[in-house]
Amino acid sequence: MDGCLFGCHRPEAAAQGAGTGATLPMITLGIPGSPTMAVIMGGLLIMGLQPGPMLFKEHADFVWGLIGSIWVATILGVVIVMAFAPLFAAILRIKFSVLMPIIIYVCAIGAYAVNNRMIDIYYMLIFGVIGYLFKKLDYPIAPMVLALVLGSMAESP
Repeated sequence: MDGCLFGCHRPEAAAQGAGTGATLPMITLGIPGSPTMAVIMGGLLIMGLQPGPMLFKEHADFVWGLIGSIWVATILGVVIVMAFAPLFAAILRIKFSVLMPIIIYVCAIGAYAVNNRMIDIYYMLIFGVIGYLFKKLDYPIAPMVLALVLGSMAESP
């Protein structure tokens, strides 16, 4: 190690802070602060929970449970990062030509395991190619995720 105790984990701390910081406007105002929060907001809407000021009054148990889970996740995140950062860094030393087939294999197992259908693996491959093309064309992902999650709400009367 280079002699730093907590300074080595600044990127991980920033990622933790950004994720939980985007939760506040989503829960209190109903405005997602990031693409991740847009997906979570979509999940809340599917569950019948309308994010906004009334959520604290109507479903206080859910809100305080969410806040408590963020605290627990932050503490566990710090512990995991402090314990396994060298292992995660060692994974980056593996050649891309070895790592990519392993990632695709694990993704295919996950896609197949959902419904036990081969078509799900084909969907995974098709959307993987589309994602690769979007990445190569510098297409921003955040507006697409927001449009997919919030588009139906914007079009409904």
